Amino acid sequence: MKKFNIITYGCQINEYESNKFRETLQNLGFEEVDDIKRADLVLLNSCSVREKSEEKLLSRVGFVRSLYEKNGFPKSIVTGCVATTEEKKIKKIGKDSVLTILKGDEPLNERREKIFNILIPVSADTMTYERTKGKPFEFVPVMFGCNSFCTYCIVPITKGREKSQPLDKIINEIEDLVKAGTKEITLLGQNINHYGLDFGNKNGLIELLEEIDRMEGIKRIRFLTSHPADFNIETLKRMGELRHICPHFHLPVQSGSNRILKLMKRGYTREYYVSLINEINGLFRDVSITTDIIVGFPTETDEDFIETKKLVEEIRFDKSFIAAFSKRPYTLAAKMDGQVEDKVKKQRLNELLKVQNNISLKKNRVYIGKTVEVLVESFGNGLTFGRIPQDKLVIIEGKAGNLGDLINVEITDADFIHLRALPV
Repeated sequence: MKKFNIITYGCQINEYESNKFRETLQNLGFEEVDDIKRADLVLLNSCSVREKSEEKLLSRVGFVRSLYEKNGFPKSIVTGCVATTEEKKIKKIGKDSVLTILKGDEPLNERREKIFNILIPVSADTMTYERTKGKPFEFVPVMFGCNSFCTYCIVPITKGREKSQPLDKIINEIEDLVKAGTKEITLLGQNINHYGLDFGNKNGLIELLEEIDRMEGIKRIRFLTSHPADFNIETLKRMGELRHICPHFHLPVQSGSNRILKLMKRGYTREYYVSLINEINGLFRDVSITTDIIVGFPTETDEDFIETKKLVEEIRFDKSFIAAFSKRPYTLAAKMDGQVEDKVKKQRLNELLKVQNNISLKKNRVYIGKTVEVLVESFGNGLTFGRIPQDKLVIIEGKAGNLGDLINVEITDADFIHLRALPV
């Protein structure tokens, strides 16, 4: 039996796509192995949002080539964002070890069909896809691409323009998952607030959420990623009426400086963002707010950075995903004057992480002594792992419940990353 290995870089959408590629290869009779050296085929699903991810991908392409030249196997299939922008570089590094390159802006099903047709000479119409059943939680992409063109972001180039999936297709997929035992669904989109706009429906996201909320058997609903500029109060109010929406919002702010936000072309101000968070806090009980922040954007001064730090202290995010600015090809920010030195970016990154970690610790410790509901996601080393509706990881002593169970636990301790608990 032929063997394959999949390596995924980047976001949840890439994770979802890799699972689909996994299903395709398994339907072709391939067996998955963890060791790349044992594989006949390596599928590399790439991300180019950060320069480091791109470098890791290209390094892995070179490693596969070295194995191929030594042993005659494996060969690689490269897909995702880097495949869209760096096809020539991948071919140069991988040479004959690269079986094919599937650009990330091509529809997922077309890429799956190409894999099928390359590996077996049968019409793509005969393909049958079966998702792995019964996982406690699943990611479901509802749209692909982005129309925003923030000056630092390569996603509109690598993923293309926004394209929403038909509502009935999404509902059918989620119904199948729930019937198989899935309790929690996370809807995915680069800018999920725009779901349905290409169909002419300005209320596409909330109507989709309402449809899912009515579904029998669903317990939790999440969605990623929202653009702050595209939220409105009426949508938030309607979300607040849903029974199964999780009280967790991921709202990338990127900077606390209005000057930098304008250079980023984010489409909102610091003041607007703060007012949006205040509205959410007023509508949702015990809500958690997480965000993305970039430090060291071109021309960012000490004063700009201080504005970002003050915003973090004011909002008191439950978690911040903080990154130093990374120049991405084909973006306006990569060509801007006033590029910040790496050592300054690193200093600001570390300083802001320290502030955020202290806030996260204090917010997590508020849960100590409380009884909370946890969705059991996995087991290991005599421990049970799961998450509460606010998307905080909980580590439970011993084996508690079964995979996919919703159980009550008492929080006994916390650090800035996770909560610790005992079964009630």
